[in-house]
Amino acid sequence: MRVSCVPLVLVLVAECFAQQEEWERSTLAALQWAASGQYLAAAEALNEALKAAKASGLDDSRLATTWNRLGWMDTELGRYREAERAFRQAAKILERLGKEHADYARVIGNLANLYTHWGRYAEAGELAQRALDILSKTLPADDPDLAIGIGRLAHLDMLGGHYRDAEALQRQALAICKLHPNQPDIAVALNNLAETLVGLKRYAEAESLLVEALQLFAGSAGPVHPITGLLLCNLGALRLHLHQDADAERLLARSLAISRRTLGEGHPLVAKTSLVYARALRKLNHKGEAREQERRARAVLASRRWEDAGRYTVDARTLAEPRDRRAKGRPSVPGRVPTPAGRHGA
Repeated sequence: MRVSCVPLVLVLVAECFAQQEEWERSTLAALQWAASGQYLAAAEALNEALKAAKASGLDDSRLATTWNRLGWMDTELGRYREAERAFRQAAKILERLGKEHADYARVIGNLANLYTHWGRYAEAGELAQRALDILSKTLPADDPDLAIGIGRLAHLDMLGGHYRDAEALQRQALAICKLHPNQPDIAVALNNLAETLVGLKRYAEAESLLVEALQLFAGSAGPVHPITGLLLCNLGALRLHLHQDADAERLLARSLAISRRTLGEGHPLVAKTSLVYARALRKLNHKGEAREQERRARAVLASRRWEDAGRYTVDARTLAEPRDRRAKGRPSVPGRVPTPAGRHGA
């Protein structure tokens, strides 16, 4: 007697389609959570998407896209080791397309961004340059992802104290962003240029750009978003340096409330923002509250030392200067807004 395998095949096909639908649902949810600044929820949805992608045997490009997006979220959540693993998984898959492919460049560019957060500047610089070389060959000159790559290199120049080189690159990135009607991207580019101008002590220009960036981003993405919180902190830190203490304290208090709500108390950015806020409180003679903010911040930073390979190095959104090239008289500003994981998935 012959046993038909058709029902079994149909069941397997149905399960495969169900997993693909789950991947699509989870991925869409993750993108929506990320756009609204809910990074923890986005990471959870991406983990669900990853499970579905593995279970359904989706094509490699979708699996790589999911790994890349998960790495991006883990970076923003301060989970650096998990992010590194995710980016390396994505890169390993995309190597099959060739190491000169734009999607591969996007992934190693995101890995460079992670290493900048992590204080691994030499590795970051090599990967950032390699990614930009590939993107320059494979994308149109006005592509937003090219602006991201240029801005990434500019930030590394700024961290190295090469402020004029960084300014030229940041202006190039901003010009590309302004060709597209994406206000959050323009806001990010304005903030990053402002960071470089602070390094050049051009404080009035930097303040104007930060105000514009905050208005654009909050108007588009909303007032309760991690990047809105970071922009408020950058502006508050600059005004603190300019001795506008009361206004600085107000901005920093708002920033800290948003960051704690969206990122959680244990995030390094929350801790470092708390230290800037404590400076403002001290200048206003609120010393008891300042000590409490410092205590909480240092507890978080001490608990994360294992993540930073046993050394106290700040990430790209730094509140201190690189220790070997600190510019005298420059205000402590958290810095560069994180870049997205690429417009086209991977």
